[in-house]
Amino acid sequence: MKISIITDHNGALVGTIRGHETSAKLEGMTAGVLLGPGQKIHHVDVPEDLAKLESADEFHAKLVPHIPKA
Repeated sequence: MKISIITDHNGALVGTIRGHETSAKLEGMTAGVLLGPGQKIHHVDVPEDLAKLESADEFHAKLVPHIPKA
């Protein structure tokens, strides 16, 4: 599964977006991700089973190893 991971200036997880597209247009409107100071976005592939997790804590624990190191 393609996922985009947003990290802060220390490399800690800030958020995720499913897919690698970080903006979209619909009926003349555009929406997208705006990174804050020091934040980075990483486009990675992760196992499909992460999409089936219902626990945010479990999702976070299984996602952290996929965050690229600085």
